[in-house]
Amino acid sequence: MSLYQAKHKARGRYGVIDQTGQWLEDFLGSKEQAIEHALQLNQQSFESPHQINKATPSNKIGLQHFILTEQGWLVKGEQ
Repeated sequence: MSLYQAKHKARGRYGVIDQTGQWLEDFLGSKEQAIEHALQLNQQSFESPHQINKATPSNKIGLQHFILTEQGWLVKGEQ
């Protein structure tokens, strides 16, 4: 089983979850981008197993605003 997996979040946006099911707050994008990001995180964790938790899980509750730019989706949230 992979440590990180791409998962559909909402309205065509995908994120990455860790093996505990926590969303990683540092990523949101298309399905292909999420799959690639999960693969990169898995590769990094297998290369350096002592640094598995490089990304922080998101446990925040609040509003999030999604803005589509030329670079991709940006997330702006309120806490």
